[in-house]
Amino acid sequence: MLDAVEVLLKNRTSKEAIRRASQSLLDALWKVLSFGVLPVELDKESGANLKRMMQLIKQLDQSSLEKQIHSEVGSHLIGVIFG
Repeated sequence: MLDAVEVLLKNRTSKEAIRRASQSLLDALWKVLSFGVLPVELDKESGANLKRMMQLIKQLDQSSLEKQIHSEVGSHLIGVIFG
């Protein structure tokens, strides 16, 4: 899934590509950090995926995200940073 996000993020002129990338990242975050799982509790593979997700999230233009997605991504980031 993360490979697909990388491809979508290369097309910065397409709002649909950015929307799909952000939704895919949000879905991936929910899978890795669902039910209050803290980053320190992740196995190596999940931890590596989380780091990759964080790098991809940094590539997103936060101002172009829909408000709901922006809020959800933000809440996950707060959990990762302060969890």
